[in-house]
Amino acid sequence: MDGNSTKHLISCKRCQHRKIRCSRTFPCVNCATAKAKCEFRENDFKRPPVSREYVASLESRIATLERFLAEVKAAPTDDQRRAMLEHISFQDHLRTAAAVPTAGHLPSESDDDKALREAMTKASLQETAEGSRIYHGPTSIFSDSEVAAASKSPYLGSSASLSTSTPQYVDEYGSLHNPKISLCIGLFFFWQYSQFMFIDREAFVQEYDQDPVNGEFCSEPLVYAICAIGALMSPDPETRSMSTSFASSAQDILMSKDMLRVPRVTSVQALLCCAFYEVGRGNLSKGWLFSGIAFRIGQDLGFQRDPAHWDIKSQLVAPYNFDNEFRRRIYWGSFLSDKIFSLFLGRPTFMHENDADVEFSEPLP
Repeated sequence: MDGNSTKHLISCKRCQHRKIRCSRTFPCVNCATAKAKCEFRENDFKRPPVSREYVASLESRIATLERFLAEVKAAPTDDQRRAMLEHISFQDHLRTAAAVPTAGHLPSESDDDKALREAMTKASLQETAEGSRIYHGPTSIFSDSEVAAASKSPYLGSSASLSTSTPQYVDEYGSLHNPKISLCIGLFFFWQYSQFMFIDREAFVQEYDQDPVNGEFCSEPLVYAICAIGALMSPDPETRSMSTSFASSAQDILMSKDMLRVPRVTSVQALLCCAFYEVGRGNLSKGWLFSGIAFRIGQDLGFQRDPAHWDIKSQLVAPYNFDNEFRRRIYWGSFLSDKIFSLFLGRPTFMHENDADVEFSEPLP
């Protein structure tokens, strides 16, 4: 590997440790500039992160084993202990002996992949009565469809009496297809789009033209939240003055009972836009509140899990209407937004790298 001709799939060890962008050449630009030793891992692939859910599943297995040992210890006779040991299947709770690393042997990449997949099989995405889907992690009692059905959870089942549409909101501007709203949307995408990568511009514009209320990429609160930011980009004082009204409209809809009851991707996007708007206006606590709600709704939707790792046929009634790249963009856009808010406000982060297994998103066009 001489010169800069070799291109690696991952960053070098030094850049990873310093959390800076690496040129992925040998030696990389950063190491060459600092005259530091440049090293790459032998396995030139990104190691999937170990999520907190996987750690929780391991803790659950350990707790199960401890309970079993306590029951064996409390058994009054040796015959009962032998019977308990004969009927227990350790493969239900523990990894096989072959998968446990021995002294001097580190687990290979395939071991990590297998462990991560085992944890994912205990999680599920289940359809709600309103047509949305909610995520249940491996430790959730609702991750088992039979348990969920038996509990008669309000998140499950279907009902023709429930509407899947968002509440119609009419304000002083009337229709969502009026020139003022279209102008503010244009200003947003012209000046601010690069800072809001969790919004898919092409999909949003297409659905805005067709159905700006009930779509997967466009909704009333998202339109108003985008307009609130876009209006601030106008040199016209009258247009800028509409920003407050747009923001109030978006927040009124988002804080309504129906919107909070049903998790939606567009709600995550609209709440993050409102968070940026409020922080920019100096309302730091209000912006922090909106961002926190957005991340929680996103996790409720399971956006921290990469769709490529799901068994769609067994986990979902029907595939999502938007592609995997869109969900990755929402996650990473939210991830970066969380870091921006946390650094700017000096507060702890909501989202952690080890909580997710989302692949890197493609750069914005």
